[in-house]
Amino acid sequence: MSDSIQIIQGRTATHSHTRLGLVNVFDRQDVRLDVWNEDKRWLGKLKLKRSDVFPIAGGFLRVQDVGNDGQRDNVSLVEFSAPGIDAPANKSLVLVEGGELTIGEQALRIVALDRDSVSVETWPKLHPRDVVDAVKVHRHDIARDGELKLDTGSLRVVRLQPRAGEMLGFVELVQP
Repeated sequence: MSDSIQIIQGRTATHSHTRLGLVNVFDRQDVRLDVWNEDKRWLGKLKLKRSDVFPIAGGFLRVQDVGNDGQRDNVSLVEFSAPGIDAPANKSLVLVEGGELTIGEQALRIVALDRDSVSVETWPKLHPRDVVDAVKVHRHDIARDGELKLDTGSLRVVRLQPRAGEMLGFVELVQP
């Protein structure tokens, strides 16, 4: 375990090959965190609470503390070891339950997830899912090792990990 990662609202931090940015905190408990890779080819938008454990490429992080210094919100993250659950590979994209992942001009989110399959919605990333015209939202039902076809190509589902206690559910994706 390493020291905690402290992020002040509007600032970023780096963990492994991943960048993390604190977007906002609501009611001193609901954390909005952006996660992206160094070459900015994808962006994850996570909705987290204190003690949530979430995957990033190469590991897991836990929301240890949420605070405010009188001017700006801040969050403290710590590395987390998840016995029996392997970390996503460094080059993988990770779609986290309750969050979104944007790739190119498309946004994705998990609708349903179990050990055998995942349902994912995709839509144009320019607008929040709630305001997108229904004809522009597409649902994809995919089994493990199946492919998700996107405008920019396809992604292969290499792992489906349903929620396990504080560990948020996630889908690990790779470019074939």
